Amino acid sequence: MTPTCDQHDWRVVVDPAADGHTVWGCATCTLTVPGCLHCGHRLEHTALTVCDRCVTAGRRLVLDVLDDLDRFPYTVLEVTGLRSARYDLVRTTSSDDDLRLPFGLDAHIADPAAGFTGAKHPETALDVLREWANTWADFRGEPHPHTWETYLADHTLWALQNPNDSDWNQYQHEARQVRTTVRRILGITPVPEGTPCPDCGGTTVRDWQPRADHTPTHEADPATHRRGLPTEGLADTVRCTRCHRSWDTTTDLHLTALAAMETLPGHRPWALLTFAELVLALSGRVGRQTIATWIHRGHLRPMQGPWPRSEKRVRRRRDGTTERLYRLGDAFALLAAASAPASTAIVQP
Repeated sequence: MTPTCDQHDWRVVVDPAADGHTVWGCATCTLTVPGCLHCGHRLEHTALTVCDRCVTAGRRLVLDVLDDLDRFPYTVLEVTGLRSARYDLVRTTSSDDDLRLPFGLDAHIADPAAGFTGAKHPETALDVLREWANTWADFRGEPHPHTWETYLADHTLWALQNPNDSDWNQYQHEARQVRTTVRRILGITPVPEGTPCPDCGGTTVRDWQPRADHTPTHEADPATHRRGLPTEGLADTVRCTRCHRSWDTTTDLHLTALAAMETLPGHRPWALLTFAELVLALSGRVGRQTIATWIHRGHLRPMQGPWPRSEKRVRRRRDGTTERLYRLGDAFALLAAASAPASTAIVQP
């Protein structure tokens, strides 16, 4: 082992003095470097304890909200009538609940029981971020900021490096809820695709496409910046919300997922798939009705839960319902048996 090396072979090492944080060490020399406090990414040539990726993602929590509000101002929604009261699909009437107005006429009133996530106006959700800016300022002994968004973005690095003092985990959770709530109110919530990410299994979505001439407020010149209706429809690009991989079109996503399914039988025969995923994995080999027949006749059985439980293993959908899981290797075994040529007896003369 040499004290230095030209090309480090980095590996995660156990360091009792690291207090549970990730530490990277070279397998060739004795050099060690710390990992990011939040994601464990290797940090080199820096005195910071967090990586640039985490700092950028933390600041985006605030900047995304500002961009969304600028792209589609709430006043435009009110003027155009997009936020008007709905008279359909209203289940609660005055006869069912004395505290509600008939026909959903009180739909613009926030539900106190739901907290800020049930807000009907963006300002209700933004109050949460204003309180966080004041809380950080109080802890640091500074006056309450006039521009909470600038204060939060500028002090994100401090908050990440001092997660206990800033209560970063709780702030991150509530800031994400604020972003989701604002997008719901503005009607620009990303639209999920039915195909999961073939790399990490995360949710894939399509975002609303802003105007070509739109510039975010925090990047624009106030003297020349103009507001207006921002969206031109859903973008063709699909992105994964977990690993951030993107595809140019939904067709590219489907082809990538299909190629990943092709390699599953040889690499991961133990993979558990839903019925729809089985149909995709076996497409071109066997039809949907044949797979349904295998399940109906008991040839392809759903996986059982771990011992000693006997319930069938399921995957929970977003709407709360569940669907059963089947072992991919079992389906390919049935396919191989069905594809094998029938043996014929040779009649001797």
